[in-house]
Amino acid sequence: MIMQAITICVVSITIGGFQVYELIITATGGGPGFASESIIMYIYNLAFSSEKAAFASANSMAFVLFLAAVSMVQIAILRKREVES
Repeated sequence: MIMQAITICVVSITIGGFQVYELIITATGGGPGFASESIIMYIYNLAFSSEKAAFASANSMAFVLFLAAVSMVQIAILRKREVES
């Protein structure tokens, strides 16, 4: 029973770890140069600063697919542990 909760927490924390846009903007304003740029900042800058909305949209979809793949791998690994316990 506890492994199900752990599975949900691990997947949620992994996805949440990539959502750092607000933190970067608040703390460094984007950083000196591109030092603190994350994938979310890159996509935002593509869409609104560089005016490349189509490319930013494609990058967003690729990022969503990456997160989905990582999440599915984590769920598969953690479900094996659920069965073992």
